[in-house]
Amino acid sequence: MPEAVAVVAVFFIAVVIYVAMWVKSRDPAFLDPRMEVIRLEHHSKWLEERLAVARGENWGVEMSAPISAELAATKDELARLK
Repeated sequence: MPEAVAVVAVFFIAVVIYVAMWVKSRDPAFLDPRMEVIRLEHHSKWLEERLAVARGENWGVEMSAPISAELAATKDELARLK
C-alpha cells in the first residue's frame, strides 16, 4: 500500500510541474520577439544544411520533402515576425 501512495504522489507532482510549465510558457511577457527571430534564423540555417545533405546524399523525395516544407514554414514565420 505505501508503494502505491508513493507512485500516485510522484505522478501527481509530475502533473503539477507539467501544468505549471505549460502555463508559464503561454505567458506573453515571457516571449521575447528578438530571441524568437534569432531562434528561427538558426533553425532555418540548420534546415538548409540538412536539405543540402539530403540532396548531396540523394535522399528520396519522401525524406527530403518534409525538410523542404518545414524550411518554407520557418521562413514564412520569420518573415511574419520581421
